[in-house]
Amino acid sequence: ELAKNNKCINYGSSQDFYCFGELLESHPSIKAKWNCKGASGKFSSLLYGDYNFYNMLAAITIGRYFDVESKDIDDAIATYESDINRSQKIEKASYTIYLDAYNANPSSMEVAIKNFSNNKSNKKLVLLGDMFELGEDSLMEHQKIVDLCTDLKFDYIVVAGEHFMQCKTEDNRISKFKTTEEAKKWFSELEKKNYEVLIKGSRGMAMENIIK
Repeated sequence: ELAKNNKCINYGSSQDFYCFGELLESHPSIKAKWNCKGASGKFSSLLYGDYNFYNMLAAITIGRYFDVESKDIDDAIATYESDINRSQKIEKASYTIYLDAYNANPSSMEVAIKNFSNNKSNKKLVLLGDMFELGEDSLMEHQKIVDLCTDLKFDYIVVAGEHFMQCKTEDNRISKFKTTEEAKKWFSELEKKNYEVLIKGSRGMAMENIIK
């Protein structure tokens, strides 16, 4: 009964939806255009990754439902800069870091890795920390992530944590460390010029400490 009395407001890539958008570019930052409730817009965001595009469409949908002007929506998206270890892009003198260390689970880890692999950069490094609270499936899920990374074109694959340490691999691109601090030492000694680096892990791993 509740569903029958509620209005469904949908968003996505179909023109039949209340709000639809087109992703033009996802790396090194999101560029997109949208149409919603008789209004349209186009923006270039400071965030990256096609998974964030749908978060933006959700925000646009809510904004237009409450009659927020297109320009105000585009300006808000274009100027938003994350500083909470989520989808942060950090430019260093000779390399770029994509920091997504607020939390991690198998699905978000997989999406982030695949998206990063599509980056146009020729030199890529992934630095991953353990995913927590996976119960009896923990080793299997961590092994899947390691196997995924070995199938993609990364120059270095670095994993840290008790769970990743147990994963099996013969790929010589992979370095395994028991703690975040050990991974930090390795990273600090690496010549990183012109590299793009993805850092992701569960909150308990505090992977952001690697670049502090």
